[in-house]
Amino acid sequence: MTVEEVRRTMTGYTEGTGWDDPGRPREELHIQGALVFRHSNEPEFNSDWGIVWIANGRVTKVEFSPD
Repeated sequence: MTVEEVRRTMTGYTEGTGWDDPGRPREELHIQGALVFRHSNEPEFNSDWGIVWIANGRVTKVEFSPD
């Protein structure tokens, strides 16, 4: 899949970690080479992340990291 296909498939989920980058106040933490999606901003689920790893514009790996 391409990045555009991933985003289209994940419509309805929130993109991004939702965490503040400790080295850069007011900026969200990013995972280099990956897109992160989450289904909730509620504290008990806000770190349930679907991580989609991308290389050369294509998906190379998909994983789920539970809160």
